[in-house]
Amino acid sequence: MPSDLGVVSQVSASGSYVCAITDMGLLHCWGNNRYGQTDVPSDLSMVRQVSTGWAHICAITEAGSLRCWGNNENGQTSIPSGISTVSQVGVGEEHTCALTDVGALYCWGANGNGQTNIPSGLGTVSQVSTGGYHTCAVTEAGALHCWGDNEYGQTDVPTALGTVSQISAGGYHTCARTESGTLHCWGANESGQTNVPSGLGAVSQVSAGGYHTCARTDGGSLRCWGNNENGQADIPSGLGTVSHVSATWNNTCAITANGTLHCWGEDLFGQTTIPRDPLRVVTASVSGRVTLNNTGLAGVTISDGTRTAITDSNGNYTLSGLPAGSYTLTPTRSGYTFSPTSRNVTVSGNLTGQNFTATEQQAATYSVRGRITTNDGTALAGVTISDGTRTTTSDSNGNYTLSGLPAGSYTLTPTRSGYTFSPTSRNVTVSGNLTGQDFTATEQPAATYSVSGRITTNNGTALAGVIVSAGGRAATSDGAGRYRISGLAAGNYRLTASLNGYGFSPSSRSVDVAAPVSGQDFVATRIATSEAFDITVSLYNNPVGAQRIPYEEMMRYFADGVFEMSNGAHKLRTVTIYPNGGRRGRADVQWIASCWPNAHIAGYGNDVLRIEMCDTFSWVNFLQAHEDGGYVLAHEWGHYFYALYDEYQANRNCDPQRPNSPCVNDTPVSESIMNSQWEATGGHFAWLNFSTALNNTRNTSQHRMYRASGWETLVRSPTLDPRDGVLRNYPLRPYFPALAGVAPAAGRAPRIDLVPGHTARSELSIVWAASSANLGDTNNDIVANVSLLDGGVVNYPHPIRMIALAQRTRPIARAVVEGELLAPDGSRTPFTLRDDGVAPDATAHDGIYSAVINHTQDGTHTLRVHFSNPNGSAEEIFDSGVAVSPPPGVTAPQLPAPQPIAADFTAVAEVEFTVMGTQADDHGDTAQTATNLPSNNDDLAGKIDRPDDLDLFRITATEAGRLVVRISDLAFGMQPRVRILAADGTTERANVTWSGTGPLVAEVLVQAGDLIYAEVSHVDANAVGGIYNISVGSPLEGESSRDYGVYLPLVRR
Repeated sequence: MPSDLGVVSQVSASGSYVCAITDMGLLHCWGNNRYGQTDVPSDLSMVRQVSTGWAHICAITEAGSLRCWGNNENGQTSIPSGISTVSQVGVGEEHTCALTDVGALYCWGANGNGQTNIPSGLGTVSQVSTGGYHTCAVTEAGALHCWGDNEYGQTDVPTALGTVSQISAGGYHTCARTESGTLHCWGANESGQTNVPSGLGAVSQVSAGGYHTCARTDGGSLRCWGNNENGQADIPSGLGTVSHVSATWNNTCAITANGTLHCWGEDLFGQTTIPRDPLRVVTASVSGRVTLNNTGLAGVTISDGTRTAITDSNGNYTLSGLPAGSYTLTPTRSGYTFSPTSRNVTVSGNLTGQNFTATEQQAATYSVRGRITTNDGTALAGVTISDGTRTTTSDSNGNYTLSGLPAGSYTLTPTRSGYTFSPTSRNVTVSGNLTGQDFTATEQPAATYSVSGRITTNNGTALAGVIVSAGGRAATSDGAGRYRISGLAAGNYRLTASLNGYGFSPSSRSVDVAAPVSGQDFVATRIATSEAFDITVSLYNNPVGAQRIPYEEMMRYFADGVFEMSNGAHKLRTVTIYPNGGRRGRADVQWIASCWPNAHIAGYGNDVLRIEMCDTFSWVNFLQAHEDGGYVLAHEWGHYFYALYDEYQANRNCDPQRPNSPCVNDTPVSESIMNSQWEATGGHFAWLNFSTALNNTRNTSQHRMYRASGWETLVRSPTLDPRDGVLRNYPLRPYFPALAGVAPAAGRAPRIDLVPGHTARSELSIVWAASSANLGDTNNDIVANVSLLDGGVVNYPHPIRMIALAQRTRPIARAVVEGELLAPDGSRTPFTLRDDGVAPDATAHDGIYSAVINHTQDGTHTLRVHFSNPNGSAEEIFDSGVAVSPPPGVTAPQLPAPQPIAADFTAVAEVEFTVMGTQADDHGDTAQTATNLPSNNDDLAGKIDRPDDLDLFRITATEAGRLVVRISDLAFGMQPRVRILAADGTTERANVTWSGTGPLVAEVLVQAGDLIYAEVSHVDANAVGGIYNISVGSPLEGESSRDYGVYLPLVRR
């Protein structure tokens, strides 16, 4: 420790030693000197800044030259040649970064975590801070960038952080002060070092240590938090106002406003021992405002030659920590001049009103042009050319123009993933427009590998839908539990598996990737939780008091059914009942006086689709038979929510074109709610569950649709459902992977948990909404509704898929329906809606109108649908959904004939949505730009974006045998051709052209691990706009290249 420290202007604390600069510019250091780091060079002149690391020190002299000394095992004190005048230096554990007076950043020393790899295109820098093994820099515009070690997220800059005025990088965490004085911290938090205290308020300085953080508020008070094992976060009592703080690993140092230097924390090497009679450090502040045309100008740097401050969004600045003396204040910002150019001030206390007026410079700028070609002279588009600040991209002819360059010297650097360039860069001097700055590109495919494995439950059953992640990439397990993560560069990765409702063993896997890696398996254990769902009911009348009891009782029995059929995985939560027809046309349950209860398949979450329920059915009065009513709703829930089909026998003739309808030749399934829920009203609760392989008769509409029992269907990924023949015309069912954890084991019946204890009703809440205005005879009131099948966001190249419905009591068919699409640019495009059973419609005259619509631009769109009946042809229909079986011993009632609607009417509905991701080419044309397509039978959308467009897909076989490539869901004139190419991307293994009907199907024989490509094009080279889905995988049940029927309409319901 120096015997007489003198007046201090700056302090920098390291873990085991401390350095301070006196007001005379002399540097003193004390504490651990193992590497000579506290031996200040004898020839060192006056310094204006010092920064300390683990065992080395760097200081900037008053002349702006940089000196470094101490440990140099990683070259951290070896200053690179060519560094000009330095304005700031930052010293990390074993690396160093320096900022020149023109805003150029240099870093050197240890680089095990990339901490010295300055990001390309960073631009002009105004501030740098070095942490333990990472680095952060603030650009001239106030944007923050961090790089290096990110084990704890310390380089993940928070989104919407805004303009940063000060940054401090700690051991494994980072803190930033925004221009408004708000403090944000992130990264390692095992000691709470990133937990910014509530009520801290605006801060004027922050210092991030090893495992603790200190901040000086605008009022000058000091706050510290985080690790306190050595008392480093215990602020000395009576410390008072602070002008500067420096936090390190195990200690803290601060200069108070009255000039006293204090250090506390670990003192193993005497680093926190303060001289007996230290002289006071008397400091003050200078403030002012910089304006441009009488408006505050942000981003102006004000310097007194040692300290700097940057103006905020209002043009204000405060230069703090100035000892008494004379100074010259100088403002700088590229592109501006200032009046006065500088101010000479004498500081003996705080000064205000030191203002400057800015004038914008209009410097002459020039352009640099050139061309990018491959080795054979072919133009290469998409190459980014940068001078370090500005960027441009080569066009389809390979040409580029970099504009707006002021006179000066620049380095032009081309980049595009997968290519190297010759020359690697060009040094140019610009004093006028330049041409001929060409580059030659060489393709360099990057080597990537895959990691694969299998997910099973404790009993060895495959589990689909599990997301396995590694290194920013992820894959989802298929119906056989298999996953494969592709595109991983060589390196070490941490694999994690996740699926709601499950825990996994092991919790993660560490894997070294230098070649394809297999066998990375996980075992899933079901976490015993129940997922709850809400429904809405539009009730035709307005019961009050005791009149509501029957409806509420039915809902309680309905909750029992939901709990039982899902083996306890699902519960009914909130039932909201809207009296007087409230939410008619938009509720999950449309409740009328009398009906044959029915439901749409896979309708939950879609405003147009619904369950139809009523007070009376045939000779059953549900207002008296509450159990019957509740279990009828549960049966329809099997259709509406789980997309399962009936397992009862009906008295209608069998129709091969309608496999979804029960018929006279069916064999009913005993003990299945999709057969007869009526049996459960006698206490036979086994009838409230779904069928299994144990009782499946294999001769029901359920088996015709899925070739499996109810439970076998639910635990299987929809991608493995049969899709041959007419089955492709039916809805794609939702998927509930969590049900695999409660599914009956092979050869076992569903477990029966329902007892009169009402565990099933534990989350049930029945809410009666405020009554709508009395609608009187609802048959006179027609409402319309429209719904998008893909929700509120349509991602390119998917088309707009929608359905619409008009109804009074029941859906209305044969109306005149007109559609209009309003695009963001104001254009209006009419479109046709169908209810004739022709694609994209699924069922003729069921009152649900379908359309598939193209789009050409991103942004907010509006769909508007107009229903009318000018010709009196509309009719109210009675068989829109899948109907419930009649009670035992009761002949199914005859459905009423459609009821004509003679009067004209008008009903309008519209929906707003967003189109995102529109691009010139959705899938690449070459092996290097091909889209990865998992071989799990999942669909991926594609579009013919331009004439001669080729869409190329990269496929890796996961098992040996037949591999089926399907091109389906054709629309907008798509007539596909597919070529299957070998791993070289050239050798043809199959070439199939669409036959004109059905999907296009191509097959190849593969070995596990084989790489192939699928090339999709239009048979007409001049065609534009056709869309399709592509899927690949092992053959589905009943699938061959010859057994497809009609093609799948894009609207699925």
